[in-house]
Amino acid sequence: MSLPPRPGTVTLANYLLGGVAAVWLSGAGAAYFALPHVEHAVSAEAEDPLAGSFAAVLVALVTTGAVLLAVLPVLLTVFGLRGSPTGRVLSIVLCSVAIPVALLLLLIDPFGSVRWLGGVYAGVSVLTVLLAVAVIVLLARRTVKTWSDDAAATRRTRRPSAVPPGNPYAHPPVG
Repeated sequence: MSLPPRPGTVTLANYLLGGVAAVWLSGAGAAYFALPHVEHAVSAEAEDPLAGSFAAVLVALVTTGAVLLAVLPVLLTVFGLRGSPTGRVLSIVLCSVAIPVALLLLLIDPFGSVRWLGGVYAGVSVLTVLLAVAVIVLLARRTVKTWSDDAAATRRTRRPSAVPPGNPYAHPPVG
């Protein structure tokens, strides 16, 4: 028994979810590149070299967290393309959380001291919101839910039992 054919909306939604990860990674790359700029700008603004170093370390830690978080959409893309109902629900939850975080990042503009980095993160925020909304709309469709439930049921029925019937080396039943 083979898996039911995958609807195009599932493929598109999961590719867009992979695009969310790509956007986050590109923003993280820009933040790593901007560490010396952030350090210089904050040091000049606060007239304290220690403040710039602290800001650079903080940006590096937050960016490392964002890189680690970018693994989630990639994993959920793999599970979603395989038809996992749990992967579909977790993708919707991840995008539902990513939207307010991206809007908050857009509103507070944490990289205002480095003008070009603020523009990059504004773009990352807008793209994250657009992609996440598209993923939610596509994955919330009834056809996608039906397909992922059918694919999961097909995988469950194809799974072999632990001991094949008639196995001469099987342990006798206990009891």
